[in-house]
Amino acid sequence: MLKEEELSDAALLVFANKQDQAGALSASEVTKALNLTSLKDRSWSIMACSAIRGDGLHEGLDWLVDVIKDEHM
Repeated sequence: MLKEEELSDAALLVFANKQDQAGALSASEVTKALNLTSLKDRSWSIMACSAIRGDGLHEGLDWLVDVIKDEHM
């Protein structure tokens, strides 16, 4: 999907959910598994979160808003 021309300059936000669960992959482990560090041509971030507790959700969305604002300035 990231190779689609229409999405070539889209920012990517990945939520590493289930951080409240034992055995959940950490954000760095998810980064490695998805090979996110190879994405040199786009803004991306990974946010550890727990959807049930709400941890990390606001921070991730704040990052996305900031990226979108910067692109439109």
